Amino acid sequence: MKKGKKILIAAALLLLLLALCVFGIRGMMMLSASGKILTNTQELAQKLEEGEPYDAVIVLGAGVYRDGTLSPMLRYRMEKTVECYESGTVKKVFVTGDHRLGEYDEVDHMVEYLVVHGVPESAIEFDYDGFSTYESMQHAAVNFGIRRAVVVTQKYHLYRAMYIGKAYGMELVGLTAENWRMSTGTVMRTVREWAACVKDFWYCLRAAE
Repeated sequence: MKKGKKILIAAALLLLLLALCVFGIRGMMMLSASGKILTNTQELAQKLEEGEPYDAVIVLGAGVYRDGTLSPMLRYRMEKTVECYESGTVKKVFVTGDHRLGEYDEVDHMVEYLVVHGVPESAIEFDYDGFSTYESMQHAAVNFGIRRAVVVTQKYHLYRAMYIGKAYGMELVGLTAENWRMSTGTVMRTVREWAACVKDFWYCLRAAE
């Protein structure tokens, strides 16, 4: 067998191994969240039944435009968060996202949205250092002491967020925000999400050591 052919076979096998690794990690995260992802607050109320409300609803940041307008993805998350708070199933709202003063700010615009839509400021906590999903969930558990929570984001994103939170000892339920239209950006976002699953899987392993 020629050397070039051997190299191609080895490269193909390596790519196959990497693909299996990615699919395996993603599948494990999805399995970990099985039965814990809900689509509406009615399901959440039924799941809670007569128990104590959750410590918080955790809403994860997303894009904000230059003029301060929330991107559709983030607006859907905020709408679901307000609905969740109004249902009485949570004690407070925990806002986490990217906040770079003078450059980019998700958190303050998210808080502003909540207040405008009737959530009292006294019921809002926020994390300015949620620069990634991993950091957001880690900070919620470690820095803010949240143990039981509802996580709000799009479904594709919930699996990873809930897996990270579980690694830090949190009891979580996911609440799906409305999805957005399929686009080139959506495809790229999905590819990036699968790569992030691998990254955060290793971070969670290190945190467990």
